[in-house]
Amino acid sequence: MSSNPNSLVTCLPHEPRIQWSLALQALGRFEEAAVVLEAGLEQSPDNVHYLTEYAWLRATCPEEFVRDRDSAIEMSRRACVATKSADVRALDVYAAALANASRFSEAVRVAQQAIDLGQARVDALRKEIDSHPWREWETPPTEMRNQYKELLTKIRKRLQLYRDADVYRHDAKKGRS
Repeated sequence: MSSNPNSLVTCLPHEPRIQWSLALQALGRFEEAAVVLEAGLEQSPDNVHYLTEYAWLRATCPEEFVRDRDSAIEMSRRACVATKSADVRALDVYAAALANASRFSEAVRVAQQAIDLGQARVDALRKEIDSHPWREWETPPTEMRNQYKELLTKIRKRLQLYRDADVYRHDAKKGRS
């Protein structure tokens, strides 16, 4: 990467920019990953994906100098407001940000809210899959259901950390958790 990380940032579309940030995180280049997400937020300050990904990095980064509990809480709260608290990932990130600020009882409440919402989505998808007479050319939303189930497993593990008054730090080499 060039010495000025912003030189390439401005020309990347939104989703690839998030993927680029995740790739940088996997390489342990957290400051550069933060710059990529920050540039995305400058262009699109209300983009829920940027808010959640940047808040996640600021709350759960293994490198202390990248973490910023106040901005993580503010960004993740904004993402929850923008989605009317109807986005499982935004709630999960908000819970992680609260825990990072040692606000564990709030983190437990928000993580449980994410689990309840995610479980309702899994149940609705299961009902849709089971009740619909799928034709051979139609694709049931099985993958989406499985993604929710995987996310719920991770949130439940984090919830236990918050109950134990502990924070979550992601392992960038394992990818986004």
